Amino acid sequence: MKKFKTYDIILILLGVFLSTIAAGCRNTENSITVIIIRNYYFENYSEHKVDFVKKEYLRAVSIHALDDVEEYTYKSELTDEKIAAFLLAVEKYGMLSWKEEYFLPKAIFSDYSWSIIIHYSDSTEKRSLGAYENYPETWDDIYEAFFELTGDFVFNAKRPID
Repeated sequence: MKKFKTYDIILILLGVFLSTIAAGCRNTENSITVIIIRNYYFENYSEHKVDFVKKEYLRAVSIHALDDVEEYTYKSELTDEKIAAFLLAVEKYGMLSWKEEYFLPKAIFSDYSWSIIIHYSDSTEKRSLGAYENYPETWDDIYEAFFELTGDFVFNAKRPID
């Protein structure tokens, strides 16, 4: 029989803890099921979908903002550990408390706008949207959390992660 070292036990417990958090995302009464991020830049449009139930990330890009996205052109799988870490960041940085709109009067006619739609298991949703240079205070933290989760830059307006 293998003897476990303290380090091995800590890793096992951490794995169980993170898996439990990720499972909780899908099993609670009113949990986040999907997050959709949309970016509009001049006439270009991108949509990023994070599906916590199917554990997948999808991306679609259109060269005309008015065209509907017919299919996602990129897909990757999400691990329970990455999902759990992301959900902790969402809670830590208050993403679910973001205001509905982030606009300054001069930015209403901006060439760039963004939106986030969070779908919950009870069929409700929360929306937050804004224009270039108008972001929630914790935008950069959530931007980095999305990058850690998906490996992709889901918000087009900000610089790449250093």
